[in-house]
Amino acid sequence: MSRKFILRVGLPVLIAFVITTVWQFIAIRELKGELAALQGGQKAPARPPPKLDRRAQTAPTPAPPRRPALAFAKGKSFALPIECTPGRDCWMPNYVDADPGKGARDYVGGSRTYDGHKGIDFAIRDRRAMTLGVAVRAAADGVVLATRDAMADIDYKLLKPEALKGRECGNAVVVRHDADWRTQYCHMRAGSVAVVKGQRIPTGTRLGLVGLSIPEQYGGLGLTMEEEVLVAFELGRTSPAFRSLMGTNNGIGAQGILIDGTEEQKQKYVPALATGEVIGAFCLTEPDVGSDSGAVKTRAQREGDHYILNGTKRYITNGPHAGLFTVMARTDPEIQGGGGVTAFIVEGDTPGISRGKADVKMGQKGAHTCDIIFDNCRVPAENIVGGKEGVGFKTAMKVLDRGRLHISAICVGVATRLIEDAVNFAAERKQFGKPIIEHQLIQAMLADSRAEMFAGRSMVLEAARSKDRGEKVSLDASCCKLFCSEMVGRVADRAVQIHGGAGYMADYAVERFYRDVRLFRIYEGTTQIQQIVIARELARQAAQS
Repeated sequence: MSRKFILRVGLPVLIAFVITTVWQFIAIRELKGELAALQGGQKAPARPPPKLDRRAQTAPTPAPPRRPALAFAKGKSFALPIECTPGRDCWMPNYVDADPGKGARDYVGGSRTYDGHKGIDFAIRDRRAMTLGVAVRAAADGVVLATRDAMADIDYKLLKPEALKGRECGNAVVVRHDADWRTQYCHMRAGSVAVVKGQRIPTGTRLGLVGLSIPEQYGGLGLTMEEEVLVAFELGRTSPAFRSLMGTNNGIGAQGILIDGTEEQKQKYVPALATGEVIGAFCLTEPDVGSDSGAVKTRAQREGDHYILNGTKRYITNGPHAGLFTVMARTDPEIQGGGGVTAFIVEGDTPGISRGKADVKMGQKGAHTCDIIFDNCRVPAENIVGGKEGVGFKTAMKVLDRGRLHISAICVGVATRLIEDAVNFAAERKQFGKPIIEHQLIQAMLADSRAEMFAGRSMVLEAARSKDRGEKVSLDASCCKLFCSEMVGRVADRAVQIHGGAGYMADYAVERFYRDVRLFRIYEGTTQIQQIVIARELARQAAQS
């Protein structure tokens, strides 16, 4: 049997749980007798590599200079297989269970293992580090035997054991070093594998990136709210329209099902949403119903095992492309307000659905919206979110709590980008014989923008952490949405002013951002709605005190 080492990586989440597998390093499959052969330096009979999907991958990246090798077995040494500094930004929480019998024991790591553990786990700091990218590298010269690169990134603890059978390694690379030695690199980020079968690689070759990459019935990264807003900060620096497609799909397009859906509904619909195979949309707003979301007029009438939907939804983000809709419709016309509203999952190709022409907007032109019309659209009763009538409004409010924090984070990201652009322009543009950044009135605008952005960022992070602790955040989410959406409008206005005439020209990004950010004060609840929500919640708290 060949000597095989499996390489793993893990992402510890420090508050409630530890994700123990992101990448496995150096695992032994040998039984106790084979361990003795290892220690004696004897060769073991060859064995085939593990069964992995063998697909062509992207071209490899050049290998960096060789890193110091780690000697771990007689006659063999391997370089560190992950781009990090152990003890500073990565750790080894678990070693090999070298004894295949009852109980766990590692011949160098003592008790730092668990029964049947077949690798050494490398843990990086958090999911943010994973998102930014941590390279997985070849531990020694060799030839690529097999790869897998199509499994979604997800926390394995959300899985049933049978869902992992035969694919425990996730996205992986197997490398043969000589007749007796192989390394296996597991749980790399989906889509990151950078080598192909048969490729000869030197030590240090980039194989891919650290990821979770474990198949799960829901798919996705399983980010905490804090981690989500950290990602949103970065997305906001690019384009709100780009964010809108992904954010709507993974956010309000999927969150209703994730929050209140049945297990069967989650299993059926969420994996395709997580991978982007299906685009989701959230249908709440109507021609005569905007801020008053409890006044939904779209009707859903029971007819046997189906509901017949009739009505129009307006300004639906992702509407032209969506393959799945979460639709709020009134099932009981006798109940006024939100109590008569039910949430439905409606597949995009259901007969009776039509889409209006794409809206032409002031900004965020890349975020496509349109009307969604339901004309005697038959939806199975089993597609009621959570299987219960009359609680759709509550589902919508839960979705909007998270959505408002996400939008607030995007506002912070956009403000950060605008400040950077304004500072760079002011440092280069000269007036009255010196860069305009040296003029006090320009400095005042930059200072106000930076202070407001920092305040918004702090608010969003604090509210996100509260949500992760399980606290009620409706009040704080509205505060964030109110402040951050107004803040980014002021920052954008100052950025255009600092750019002068150039800021009014489409050649500069500030012109686009100026138009884009105006929408933040309107959707996901207008500024005025946030003021009402905040005031009502304060009054409620006062009445209870």
